[in-house]
Amino acid sequence: TFSAPAGLSVGDKLANVSGRVSEFLGFTELNNPAWEVVANLPLPAPAVVTCVEVDTNPPNLVMESLEAGLIEVTNATVEICPSYPDCPDYDQYRQWSIDVGGCSINAVSRYTVAGFDPLANQGKTLDRAVGTLRHIQFADPEWILEPRSAADICCPTCTPALNQGC
Repeated sequence: TFSAPAGLSVGDKLANVSGRVSEFLGFTELNNPAWEVVANLPLPAPAVVTCVEVDTNPPNLVMESLEAGLIEVTNATVEICPSYPDCPDYDQYRQWSIDVGGCSINAVSRYTVAGFDPLANQGKTLDRAVGTLRHIQFADPEWILEPRSAADICCPTCTPALNQGC
């Protein structure tokens, strides 16, 4: 249904999870899920991702194990795409790239970080970026960081400055 399941809150600890595992556009999903909520806990720290994890040969089981969880990149650079200005993922889906120090992952912030324009901030340093990790096999790069809000980004030199995540 492309929506959050009813009765779940961020931080819920689940038990007795069941359902059919499938892939949709390279994104692992659980169809017809069932679960039991046993507690509500603070969120764990995001997994720090570098080129060591991103550049693992396919199938990239390291990144796959982090999929749908929170990841963090640090001291990264805003780029539109590695082959700028030929950027079909940006032109069609507004997926922009983050250079993580010699490798890239995509980011999607159009609806979660209001007012942030990747084109206006190309070349700026993201001191920190946190978000949910997605995999879209047709994207280039195929791993996508989705910030939850402006509080997931630290970029004091960006326009507008993003300081909530610092």
